[in-house]
Amino acid sequence: MQTPRARLLKVLNGEKPERLPWFGDLSYWHYFMSIRGKLDKKYIGAEGLLKLHKDLGPGFYYPGYYPYTSIYKNCEVTEVEKNIGISSSFYKGTAYSDTIYQGNKKGIRKIKDKTNNDHIREVITPLGSIKERWLYAESSLSWSPSEYFIKSAGDLKILDYWLKSTSFEPEYDQLIVMKDVVGDWGCIVCNLNKSPLMDLIHWYAGIVTAINTMVDNRKEFTDIIKTLEIKAEETTKIALKSPSDFMLIPDNLHSDMVGENLFEEFLKPYYKKYSDSAKKAGKYSSIYMDGGLKGLLKEISEINFSVIEAMTPKPAGDLSLDEFEDYVSSDSVMWGGIPGVLFTSSCSDEDFKNFVIKVIKKMTSKPRYVLGIADQIPPDGIIERIYKNLLV
Repeated sequence: MQTPRARLLKVLNGEKPERLPWFGDLSYWHYFMSIRGKLDKKYIGAEGLLKLHKDLGPGFYYPGYYPYTSIYKNCEVTEVEKNIGISSSFYKGTAYSDTIYQGNKKGIRKIKDKTNNDHIREVITPLGSIKERWLYAESSLSWSPSEYFIKSAGDLKILDYWLKSTSFEPEYDQLIVMKDVVGDWGCIVCNLNKSPLMDLIHWYAGIVTAINTMVDNRKEFTDIIKTLEIKAEETTKIALKSPSDFMLIPDNLHSDMVGENLFEEFLKPYYKKYSDSAKKAGKYSSIYMDGGLKGLLKEISEINFSVIEAMTPKPAGDLSLDEFEDYVSSDSVMWGGIPGVLFTSSCSDEDFKNFVIKVIKKMTSKPRYVLGIADQIPPDGIIERIYKNLLV
């Protein structure tokens, strides 16, 4: 019998596997249950997360490893954070580390404040200072931005100075450990940077300020996009030398946010460049969607990524599963199919089962699909549905 990794590689090479590859991202549920103290002891840590996958059936798939450490110089960076109880080194350098910021850091001063529930970060440079705040949601163990670094175009020069004062060094230890632990039961995904535009929108400015700056201060906007691209090139070189076979651009791309014009000018050149670089390095390239597909899926298909990931169909998305092939004309593998919300009590067991049967029938018609959760099983997800209904 083929292993989960072998089935995945078959599809990526355009061949038919013995069974439909099935990869479910259980990391958010695992993280939540770990922090809440509700996780069975046998599932704690890296080996525990792998055992959870093996016991429930899906191949191991965890997008979120950043293979580098950021080094800050010539500026003062302070971070105030609440200690929410993460003690396992397993989450080091991942999207679930003890901070919302991705990858490891050097040259940052951390301040623990048990009275503060939020993440607050301030950067002081010779040109001035910028500050951000992310609000902590106890119910979901997640954060959302209430204050971005960039409030106006005048802050861009400070961000530019900070970025240019930042260097990177490889950090492969966790990747090596996880690759050895997981073996043939799955794949270890290495995150690249977000594309410069999505980086600016997500981490630094927000959609409103980013677009207003683009319209009103075009030169300053173009300059910061160029700096972000240079930094992305530096981290991508590190990622392409990592032991991971799978490279992911974690853009969480939503066509309601980024239309065709922005895509053509800012995203397409970046995607094409880094997809080609990954393939030249012998890696598989992928783009993370998990949003509205209809407005950009045809354009994304033309990039010819190895995988288009987190493809969320109706009722959560804006395309039905049957429509996916109408929009993806390339050889890109389509990964997803089951909206995470269907794992919650808002969907009955019977409706869930019927939906999954329909998805599996469609995905087994051609070797172009990987069955996945689009994008994750949520903390309140019914974990038993993975085992009872997804024995594909």
